[in-house]
Amino acid sequence: MRREKPMTEWIQIIRAEYYEMPGLHLTKHQVQRLWSLDSSMCDAVLEALEAASVLRRTRTGAYVKA
Repeated sequence: MRREKPMTEWIQIIRAEYYEMPGLHLTKHQVQRLWSLDSSMCDAVLEALEAASVLRRTRTGAYVKA
C-alpha cells in the first residue's frame, strides 16, 4: 500500500525544486504530472506557495519562482 505524502511535505519538495532550478517554469498540469499529484492537492500546494510568495503565476498561467 502506497502512503500519500501530506501537503506540507509536497510544499517543501516543490519549493526545494524551484530554489534548485530558479528558471523553472511549469503550468499546473506540468506540476501535477511531474509529481503525480491529484488536482485538488496540486491546487492546494500551488496556492500555498503563491500565498507564501515562493511562487508567482505568469500571465500565461505558468508558475515561476517569485
